[in-house]
Amino acid sequence: MFNKPNLNNHRGQILILAIVFLFLLLSASLVLLGYVFSTRSFINRMSQENKVFAFAQAGIDKAIWCLNQESGENCSGTYGENFTGETDVILEDGSFSTEVEGTGNTRTITSTGKFLNTQKILKTKVTTEPATAETTFSYAGQSSEGGIYLSPGAWIRHKSILKSTDVHSNGNVEGVSAIITGNVYATGTITPWPRLIVIGTRNEGQEPKPLPEINTSFWEEKAARGGVITPPSGTYTSGAEEILGPVKIKGNLILAEDITIEGPIYVMGNIDTTNNITITLNNGDTSYDYTIIAEGKIIISNNVTINDTGTGGYLFFISKNDSLEYTDPAIFVKKAAGSAFYSLNGLVRLKNNVEVKEACAKRIYLDNNAKIYYETEIEDTVFATDPGNFWRFQRGTLQKVKN
Repeated sequence: MFNKPNLNNHRGQILILAIVFLFLLLSASLVLLGYVFSTRSFINRMSQENKVFAFAQAGIDKAIWCLNQESGENCSGTYGENFTGETDVILEDGSFSTEVEGTGNTRTITSTGKFLNTQKILKTKVTTEPATAETTFSYAGQSSEGGIYLSPGAWIRHKSILKSTDVHSNGNVEGVSAIITGNVYATGTITPWPRLIVIGTRNEGQEPKPLPEINTSFWEEKAARGGVITPPSGTYTSGAEEILGPVKIKGNLILAEDITIEGPIYVMGNIDTTNNITITLNNGDTSYDYTIIAEGKIIISNNVTINDTGTGGYLFFISKNDSLEYTDPAIFVKKAAGSAFYSLNGLVRLKNNVEVKEACAKRIYLDNNAKIYYETEIEDTVFATDPGNFWRFQRGTLQKVKN
């Protein structure tokens, strides 16, 4: 005989399974709710921390602003390099306090942001030194496909007779009764000895090298920020002992008297000089370099002396003109001394008895007895990318401070 199924036992088993399922479902729901509340709490906490850091950052921004002010009206009384910070400055629903320490051209700013019951601290350094960008001029003379030519008596050498200096051309290097006291590299050919004396190695068939890059657009903008001169006659003529730069000139420029350059100059026309003047670079006690840029041609006349800072700063004359004509080049340096000259698409011609420090162009031509006296310091040229003399962040110094 078969036994009848015990329905009560089945019902009990089903009830137990239902209870277990409900328990698991309840547990999962509690876990999910806990996760939701935990996530919401984390988000609120992170939002609060971000807000506190934003207040601390606002304190740093305000401190830099006050360091650059000429009045203490909105800076709790102190300003400029005497600014030492502020206490409990209210900003929306939070606040910040700042402390400024240091001397000279560097300061340390410590800013404490506060919001509800949370506070966070940021610290950074600021400086008045200008930001910089380096351009490498590895050769005393460097040309693209136009090549380099040296006339009788011309020299390319290092300023120190104990050092050599190199030359590179994406074309030919030619010369007659001329001397290069270093290695010569050419994509084309090199005039053989004894017509061209090379006190170093001759290296023909070399890979072409691009000329050093100078961001002229950047410098044009920087020059214009210093002011714009629009001469009614179309030509601006400098006065006696004038200080010039940064400035943009909408026309031609004639340097007619001794002049001091204190920033980049952008000339939309030609640049010319009169005879027997001195051009002096003054960039303070720094080794930064500045540019004088012409959309047109540049002519440096007889007996012009170009003085660099003496601390490693150089003045670079740059022509954007593309003339390769010997009689009407992009840059024509007559009997003068000093500086470096650059013409990406034109000819740099150095006339008789010229002594310059570096030449870089599509084509370089040295007349009789012209000389390039290269200086090692010019190799790693450091252009200031802002005018300095104002307080700014010192990159890489911002840090969070543990409470």
